[in-house]
Amino acid sequence: MSPSLDLTPRDDLNELLSTIVPFAQEILAEHGEFAPLGAVYDTDGLIRAAAIDTDRDYPDAEALIGEILVSMRAQAETGEIDAAAICSNVSIAQDDEELDAIRITLEHRDGDALSVFFTYEKLEGGYEFGEPQVLSGQRVIFEPPDIAA
Repeated sequence: MSPSLDLTPRDDLNELLSTIVPFAQEILAEHGEFAPLGAVYDTDGLIRAAAIDTDRDYPDAEALIGEILVSMRAQAETGEIDAAAICSNVSIAQDDEELDAIRITLEHRDGDALSVFFTYEKLEGGYEFGEPQVLSGQRVIFEPPDIAA
């Protein structure tokens, strides 16, 4: 069962979440882990995978996230996308213990930036996912909005 994903007032960010989280959960269920992945909401209102050069070797998840960011920044600069999401498998500290989690960083052209975490536990027969934890995020894809009017 997918967790509720209506976490932001922006429909395009919710659509990105509603697309990327079930995909990550499916990969996790099949393989026990997943490499970072990205999706963008383009200016035509379509969600598509973030394009990266998959012929290259990525020594770790952070290097792959770096490549995804480069691709997204280029698309943001040319005005091709309105929103972007990067999803990765992380460990977080919570209540004095380390928990596995799916992290989704979301960013919108108009200024919103969020980080959403779904903790999870592998159980016999599948995975159990916790409630989403939503935090303010940092803008790293789109230029900061112009606040001087």
